[in-house]
Amino acid sequence: MRLIGKNFRAPQKDDVEGWRVAEMLLNAGFGYWGTWGTYPTRLKDVPSFIQKNRRKTAGEQILEQWQEKP
Repeated sequence: MRLIGKNFRAPQKDDVEGWRVAEMLLNAGFGYWGTWGTYPTRLKDVPSFIQKNRRKTAGEQILEQWQEKP
């Protein structure tokens, strides 16, 4: 059992892809608390969502700031 968030809406019982999407998001640390905006509903969209929204280390944040400067 796991606390997954108040905004979780269970897929239909036979929606295998929907359950797999939820599993992947939860395993990546994304709970359904509304913090992340719109969650993906298709498997093909999950990796890019995770990459875009994952927590970054302090070093990664500094590197991004340096790369953004002209």
